[in-house]
Amino acid sequence: MLLSAHDAHVAHVSSDPAHCPKVRGAFRRDRFGAGHVSVGTTFDRGSFNATGTDGAIHRFTLGPARPGSDEATLDRVRDRDCLVGLRTPRPPPAPGWSGPGRPAASAPTTPTGRTTSRSPRATTC
Repeated sequence: MLLSAHDAHVAHVSSDPAHCPKVRGAFRRDRFGAGHVSVGTTFDRGSFNATGTDGAIHRFTLGPARPGSDEATLDRVRDRDCLVGLRTPRPPPAPGWSGPGRPAASAPTTPTGRTTSRSPRATTC
């Protein structure tokens, strides 16, 4: 089964646990167990289309990600190493990167700026 969804809809950990303690990705992981794989996409800087406060689609541009975030870390990876499976980390750079959670950006459909959440441990760029 393949589910294509946006940011928090596939995340395993809530970016706002006070208001939403468990997110959809966590429910799917509970249901499907070890066979559930969440794959996310991210970028260090650049543009994306989203709905503006006026209800129209606009182009939004973000500057560099903050140091220590998933995006800043992955921006240092060579292009040929763009896909990394982090369930069983292999030799560097994955083991040191895949341990603790760190902030990951979320580009909401109605952006008001760069938001962050705790990152799942499967990423593709």
